Amino acid sequence: MLLLQHYTKIYLILATLMLISLKVDYLPNNLLHILGFILIIIAIFAYGYKKAPQEEIYIKFSLGLFFVLAISAFIGPIFFYLWKFTNFAIISILLILFINTKNPNFYFNKIKINLSHILLLIYIILFTLLIYIIFTTQSTDNIISVWDLLPKYFIFLFLLATIIAIISKNKWLIGIHFILFFCLSSIIYKLGFGFDQFIHEATQKYIINNGTITPKPLQYIGLYSINIFIYKLTGIPINILNGYLLPFITFIIPAGAMLMLKKITKKENILPVFGLLLLPFSYFIVTTPQGLANLFLIMIIFLSFTDFKKIWLAIATFFIHPITGIFAIFYLLIDRTKYKKIFIILGILTLPTAFILLSYKITGKIILNTNFIQAMQQYYNLIFNNGIKQNYNLWLDIFYLFKSLIIPIIILISITIAYIKRNTIKTTPILMFFLTIFSFIITASVADFSYLITYEQQNFSIRIFEISIIFLIPYFLISLQLLYNKIKKEPIAFRLISLIFFSLLITANFYLTYPRHDNYENFKGKNLSLYMLDAVEKIKNNANGEDYIVLTDQSISSAALKIDGFKKYYNTKNGPVFYYPIPTGEILYQKFLDIVYNKSGITALNEAKNITGADIAYIALPSYWENYKKIKEDLKTNMKTIFEDDNIIILRL
Repeated sequence: MLLLQHYTKIYLILATLMLISLKVDYLPNNLLHILGFILIIIAIFAYGYKKAPQEEIYIKFSLGLFFVLAISAFIGPIFFYLWKFTNFAIISILLILFINTKNPNFYFNKIKINLSHILLLIYIILFTLLIYIIFTTQSTDNIISVWDLLPKYFIFLFLLATIIAIISKNKWLIGIHFILFFCLSSIIYKLGFGFDQFIHEATQKYIINNGTITPKPLQYIGLYSINIFIYKLTGIPINILNGYLLPFITFIIPAGAMLMLKKITKKENILPVFGLLLLPFSYFIVTTPQGLANLFLIMIIFLSFTDFKKIWLAIATFFIHPITGIFAIFYLLIDRTKYKKIFIILGILTLPTAFILLSYKITGKIILNTNFIQAMQQYYNLIFNNGIKQNYNLWLDIFYLFKSLIIPIIILISITIAYIKRNTIKTTPILMFFLTIFSFIITASVADFSYLITYEQQNFSIRIFEISIIFLIPYFLISLQLLYNKIKKEPIAFRLISLIFFSLLITANFYLTYPRHDNYENFKGKNLSLYMLDAVEKIKNNANGEDYIVLTDQSISSAALKIDGFKKYYNTKNGPVFYYPIPTGEILYQKFLDIVYNKSGITALNEAKNITGADIAYIALPSYWENYKKIKEDLKTNMKTIFEDDNIIILRL
């Protein structure tokens, strides 16, 4: 049955209405939401029908969604860097989408459901129940792990849903199950989680209001462009987009995997795709530029097997995050050209060189370390997740054994498959795996990150390691396909046991993907809580318009960013200093750490005031800090207590 035969007219009418609303703001918000969603959805479907006319509707929708996001991430930064991200950028994105989607052969194939209605109904019931539990568990309090709030039976329900989704062999259910797998943090941490999320949120709001930001950052603009584009068309708040985007668009990953496997094996392959949920994809649980760029890289690798190797996709990835983008660019250059050796050498050296130059820019000197043994030790620890642990809890022992062994198993299996299939399957991904390993070792050995706070100095090399595993995904999926081909020939009892074991491994990784507080690991990060927002407001009201600084931890700083964005900077001899600490080696955070770890107290506070020239200085100390009682009593002797309860104490100097 033909659908939207008049797509061109419908798109142009909706786009015109939306563009007028951007200028005049005459549409009610509810109508804006509806029209914006319709416009984006029909563009997604049209793009999908253009790129994969023979595939099922789930594949079409997923590819269309990926390309709409990619065009936004590619076009928006061009305007941002050359001028500003204004409504003209939105018009250009809509125009390019139209050029790429006009006159599609727009129809729905007859939907084929390869499962009983009972199985489908069971999954829908389980999914609805799980989502209901997640939303009713939302919290604005301090929580360390989602597992501290979710009921114990939640894991069992997820295991059951996984089994049903696998048995169903339904493509839509696979995509939906990916959303379920990665959505916990974005929903349960109601006000947000971590620190970077709020920096990105504040930056996007500033760009919406001003069209640009100074200085213009090299990175992240691709993510900002996607969110601002969707916000401008639909009115969905930036904080919602910033929280939910990445976990929900993991929906498209199985589609790319299915296309790749179909190209390699010449037949439909669904079940092995569930193996993606065995991989360490914890960066998908919250929207960050690095996580989104990694998703783009995964899709670029999958699509390259179908001979879609457009370099603009890699550039869009670079605009989202340059670390992943650089490897995406070299992947396509190596895959498309005959100068493989030159690009391999350049690919190995580019990031370490960039980090050395960045260190020189920040510190004014070139520092070359010689920590080869330390780099190899770090690589070993990352492969084995710091070794096998045993605390005599059967289920957790199994889960953490899986965590310790999954990466070395993936590496071993993938290298083996790449060697065995070297004459029938492209070798570019395995070349990129070794390229990233060498890049990791050189970066971890040579580059200097002393300008960063201590616990962040290994972050960049860890990100390279995570990217290296992405390049093994094609071979890992092929190995699962070969394993599945053998298992399906076995007796039904063996197949049933294999299904339960496979589902149990996925469930184990589901548990391990999120921050945990158990006998094995104690995650120390904090979510944004209601009392933190209240503390920021109390400090602002107490200052009564005078210039002030606050020494506190990153959670309270994130609350300040959420409330007031980039409200206040102080010009110092070392450059602009934000009035709340930023935990990237910035001076106020160093002074806060001096207070809590070095007992420098009022001395650190006075030094911070002198550096910034602020009239007033505050300390906001949450009660979860170690030695909280001792620290606060020491501070009280020289400072005025503004507020104190079980969660926090605020003092003024």
